[in-house]
Amino acid sequence: MRYLVEHCGLNAARLCPIGRGKAMPYLPNNPFASVNRRVRIRPADG
Repeated sequence: MRYLVEHCGLNAARLCPIGRGKAMPYLPNNPFASVNRRVRIRPADG
C-alpha cells in the first residue's frame, strides 16, 4: 500500500488492504506457494 501512495500518488484514505492469504489461499495444499502471496486491486464502491 505504501508503494501505491508514495509512487503512484493514490490517496491512502481510499485504500483498504485486506489480508486473506492464510484464510483463503489459492492453493490450500501448498500454503507457501507464491500464488498465495497476491494482491488484488478493485475499484472503490461509490
